[in-house]
Amino acid sequence: MRRTGPWLRFIGLMIEMVGVIAVVRERGGQASPMIQIPGGPVVSTAWAAVVLGFVLWLIGKILLASARPPRRDTP
Repeated sequence: MRRTGPWLRFIGLMIEMVGVIAVVRERGGQASPMIQIPGGPVVSTAWAAVVLGFVLWLIGKILLASARPPRRDTP
């Protein structure tokens, strides 16, 4: 559990960075493949990578926060 949080944060950040680079390249004229969400709209793969990376980073952050001991405010 102690190693899972940092690894999820790291992997999520890397996926998010690759997604942001793909979004920038997509806006420059190079189209990226599209993903059909079942029952929903068509989404760019680059934006899906950004969202997936953020979700992984957030889960890692929550795991790290839950593993910390609670704070004690002593006067």
